[in-house]
Amino acid sequence: MSKKRKVTLTLAAILVALGGGAQFYTNQQVERVLQKFPYSLDNQLSLHVTETGNHFFSRDLTFSLENSEGKRTEVISTKLTALPFFITAESQLSEQLVRQLNKNLNITLDKNTINSKFSPVGDYLQSDLVAEFRDFTNKTQTLSVLFNFDPSSKNIKVKSTLSGFNYDKNSKLEQLQGHAQLQRVDDNEYAIRLLELNAKQVGVDLLNGENTKIQLKNAAYRLDVKPHPETQQRDLLTQLNSETFQITDKAHKAEENPTIVRGLSLNLEQQGVQSAVDFASEFNALNKQPSVKNAVNFVIGVLTHNDRFNGSLSVKSIDVPKDQQPYFSLKDTALQLELNNTDLAKAGITLQLKAADIKQTPTEPTKQWQLSGADIRYQLDDYPLQNEFAFIPFYLEALATKTPPKEASQALSALRDQWVKSMEDKAHWEMTLKAFRYGDVALEALAVNGDAKVENQHYYGTSHLSLKTLALPDLQVQLEGLQINMPMVLNNYPQLAITQFCMGMHSLLCTAYFPPESYKKMFDNLWTTLDLSTEGTTVALNLNTYPTTKAYPVNLALKGAASVPQESKKSAGLFKQNLKGKMTFSFDKALLDDTQEAASKIKKNSMFWQSWQTELKPEGKLIPLFTEQDGKYVMTLEKDKEWLVNGKTLEAIRQERLAQAEAERKAAAEQEALEQETLQKAEQHETETPAVLEANDKAGDESSCGSERSNERCGGTTGFR
Repeated sequence: MSKKRKVTLTLAAILVALGGGAQFYTNQQVERVLQKFPYSLDNQLSLHVTETGNHFFSRDLTFSLENSEGKRTEVISTKLTALPFFITAESQLSEQLVRQLNKNLNITLDKNTINSKFSPVGDYLQSDLVAEFRDFTNKTQTLSVLFNFDPSSKNIKVKSTLSGFNYDKNSKLEQLQGHAQLQRVDDNEYAIRLLELNAKQVGVDLLNGENTKIQLKNAAYRLDVKPHPETQQRDLLTQLNSETFQITDKAHKAEENPTIVRGLSLNLEQQGVQSAVDFASEFNALNKQPSVKNAVNFVIGVLTHNDRFNGSLSVKSIDVPKDQQPYFSLKDTALQLELNNTDLAKAGITLQLKAADIKQTPTEPTKQWQLSGADIRYQLDDYPLQNEFAFIPFYLEALATKTPPKEASQALSALRDQWVKSMEDKAHWEMTLKAFRYGDVALEALAVNGDAKVENQHYYGTSHLSLKTLALPDLQVQLEGLQINMPMVLNNYPQLAITQFCMGMHSLLCTAYFPPESYKKMFDNLWTTLDLSTEGTTVALNLNTYPTTKAYPVNLALKGAASVPQESKKSAGLFKQNLKGKMTFSFDKALLDDTQEAASKIKKNSMFWQSWQTELKPEGKLIPLFTEQDGKYVMTLEKDKEWLVNGKTLEAIRQERLAQAEAERKAAAEQEALEQETLQKAEQHETETPAVLEANDKAGDESSCGSERSNERCGGTTGFR
C-alpha cells in the first residue's frame, strides 16, 4: 500500500471518527433538548413533544399544545434530520389541527410548508412557515411565519404576515402583520413580552351582525409586558389605534347612517399586576359564557387587579348621522381614568374629560346645541372603592327583579350602613367651558371648582363658580361677570347619607330590595337629618339688557345655619324653628330707574323687566322690603329668635304698613272731602248765578227810571208836556 493511500485512509478514519463523534454529540444534544419539554408560555399554554420514530440520523416528532384547561391539540408533525453539528427539520401541520381549522374557521388548507434549521453548538434555531388556504369566500390567502431564537438572550422573536381572511360574508381581515417577542423565564418557560398587530382593515359582526357591525381601518394593537424581577408582578401596556372606526347598529338602515370615529386611540397602563392574573384567559372565558355578570367582573378585574391603573380613550372626531343628515358630532375629545388601587379601602380616583367641540343638530333649530372647550376633572382620595364594588352583585340581581319585596333586605341594609361608616374621603373638582349655546341661549367662559372632605362625621365643602356672560334673548336679559362662592358644612353627615342612599345611583337598589313604604320613609326623613351651615356665601353679577346697553351690579351675601329637630316631620319646620343667619340682597337703583332711552325701550317690551318693575316698584314706589342706600336698593333679612327685615321685626313692618295705610286713607279721605266741598261750591255757584244777574238788572232799571230821559223806557210820563 502506498504512503499516499495510507495517509488518505488515515484521514478518512479520522473524519469518520470525528463525524461519528459529532453525530453522537448532536444526538445527545437533541435528547437533552427533548427532555426539557414541555415548554410553557405564561402558564397558560404548554408545548409538548412526542417521539413517534427514532433513527440514528432522523427522528419523527409530534408537537402538541395544551391549554390551561388540560385540552391538548396536535399542531405540527416533524421529521428531524440530525447531521454532525447541524440539524434540519421538515414539518407539516397535523391533520387534527387542519380539521379544527376547517371546522372552526371555515378554511380549506391547500398547502403548508415548515422548514427549520438547528445548531446544537450555538443553540441556533430558525424556522419559517408558509401556508396557503381558501377562506369562507373561496379566496386564496397566504400566511407566513418566521421564528428566530436569539442564542445570546435566549429569547424568541416571531414575525408573521397574513394576506387576508374572510370568516364569513361580513367579518373580514386584510393585510395583517404581526410581531411577538418571547422572553425566557426559566429553562423551559417563556412569557410574552411584546405583541404587535397591524391590519389594513378589520370587519367584525357582533351577534351575527344583527345588532352591530364594526369596521376598523389601518388598525394597530400593541401589548407590552415588563416584569418585576424582584416581585411576582408585571406592568402591562395595551394600545389600540385606528385611523377610522365605523359602527352600524340595528337602529340604522344598512350602512346609510354609520357612526364614524376618526383617530381612535385607546391606552391602558396597568402597574403592579400579579403574575398569576391573566386577562387573556378571563376574556376567553367571557367569550365562551357571555353575560352581564361576567362582563362586569372582567372590567373590574382590568381596572383593579393592579396597584395603579391609567387608561385613556381619545378620538379626533365622531360623526353620528340621522336620516342621512348630520345629527351629532364630536371633535378632539379625550377621556382619562387613573386609579390608585394599592388599598381599595382608601383608593385614589381621577377622572378627566376634555372636548374641543360637541354639537347636536336636530331639525328643530331651537333644540340645537353646541359646546366648545370643555375640560372636566374630578378627583377622589381615600375613597372606599371596595364598598362600591360590594354593591355590584346587588345591582346585577336587581336587573332581574320585577316586584318589590315585602320586607327590607337585611344584607343590603348592613352593606349600606358599612358604606356610610367608611366615608372619610376627599374630593376635588374642576370644570371649565369656553362656550355653550342652546337655541338662542348663549354662555361664555364658565369655570367651576370646589373641594370637599368628610372628617369626624362632618362634611366640609366649598364651591366657586365664575361666568363671563349668559345671554337670554327670550327674556331680553344678559348676566355678566357672575361670581358665586359657597362654603358649606354638613353636621352628622352619615345620618344624612343614609336618608340620601335611595337617591341617585342607588335608587335602583332601593326599589328592588326595599318595600315602597320603607324607602318612602327615607325621603320623608330627609329634612329631619339636615344640619348645615354656611359662612360667607356670596353671589355677585352685573345685570344687563339684551341687546346690551349698560350693566348694573347685583349682589347677595349669605351666612347662617339650618337644622331640623327630629320631631319635625315637614320641611316647613326648617324655616320656622332652627334657621339662623343673615342675607343681604342689593342692586343698583338704575335697574329700576334707568333713564337711558335704549334701555327703557327694551325694558318696556320685556316681560322679565316689566315683572321686575311691577314686583319691586309698583306704581313707581319701592316696596317696603327694600331701602335706599348709597345709590342702591337693599334688603337685609336676619333670623335669630325672630325675623328682621332691614333691622325691623315683621310686626313692626306690619304696623308701619298699617299706619302708612291709615295715613294714606286719611289723606285720601281729606282729599276726597276737599274735592267734594270744591265741587259743591262750584255747583252752588252755577245754580245761583242766573237769579243774581236778573235781580241786578231789575235794580239797575229801577234806579234809572227816576230820570227824565228814562221815562219813556220805564213806561211812564213826567206829567209835563
